[in-house]
Amino acid sequence: MSRCWFELDDKIFDSHPIVARLIDLAVQRGANCDALLRGTGIFYQDVQLNRTTLSYQQISKLIANAEKQVTSQDLSFLLGRRLFPSNLGDIGLLLSNTRHLNNMLRMMQCFQILLFPYLQTHVERHEAHTYLILNPAIAENDQLRFFIELLCAAIHSACKWQLGEIVPLHFYFTFPRPRNIYQYEENLGFRLHFSQSLCMISAPNEWLYKSTPESSKLVRQQKRLHSQQLRNTQPFKCGLIQYVCERIRHAPSASLEDIAEQMHISPATLKRKLKQHGTQFQKLQDRVRMQSALFDLKIRGLGNKDVAQKLGFSDLANFRRAFKRWTGMTPKEVKQV
Repeated sequence: MSRCWFELDDKIFDSHPIVARLIDLAVQRGANCDALLRGTGIFYQDVQLNRTTLSYQQISKLIANAEKQVTSQDLSFLLGRRLFPSNLGDIGLLLSNTRHLNNMLRMMQCFQILLFPYLQTHVERHEAHTYLILNPAIAENDQLRFFIELLCAAIHSACKWQLGEIVPLHFYFTFPRPRNIYQYEENLGFRLHFSQSLCMISAPNEWLYKSTPESSKLVRQQKRLHSQQLRNTQPFKCGLIQYVCERIRHAPSASLEDIAEQMHISPATLKRKLKQHGTQFQKLQDRVRMQSALFDLKIRGLGNKDVAQKLGFSDLANFRRAFKRWTGMTPKEVKQV
């Protein structure tokens, strides 16, 4: 049985949406093109002629090279701002013709493999707000932050482009406040929160349902049909880490053996693959359960008993111990932060 997830060395990515733009931006800021491509296995002429597909591993190496050569620390933000809609092909035209931002968000989820497969995005809603939780989709490496910054800048820019005004988005990051805070404020605004338990974007629902003035129903229908056809031809559904996390999300108490059986591989093979992608099964399971617990406790205001039952804990004391191991705090302490 062929696998439906892709791994870090699978060459499946079109070189133009991100790679070509990144090379151009880095060179414009003084990077040497030969040094930029060194060790990536990427050849400039192939990118120029758009005749190559690349792996996540190659793109990550290119990003690492670019970050070493360019000191301005704004490449991720500039790349994100330039991504939508002109550099996304038909999926960009689909998104730019959605009825409102909530419709655009649904299309982003539906066509993630075509749009931005580098991160997994999980939508949660509570009362008057919608939350987009961000996590690695393919591998855990040093370039994860670059992809997060890129996607946040792209979403901020797309919302402004769609409505013609700045949407009051809040951005929550798990890493500490950076030294280059100016770049964050310049590209994302001032609703920034660092050292958070969850990496996510929140938006008021009232803004998500404002009609986009320039959208075309006919273009939307055409591009959605074409995007569905293109998605159906893709051999892969999502990255390895995202695939495993989705299985865990559906069955929080599932074991490594359970997930490996669903993937039709041995537990040893799954363990080895996850190690190659910078993580472990227990780490992924803890993160999925921790994020679910944090959101239910802090945002939804649920009680410990309800959260514990949702995550498959039969004993409340076991849930409290697990939560303390995940976060370093008790559920009561987290609610008070």
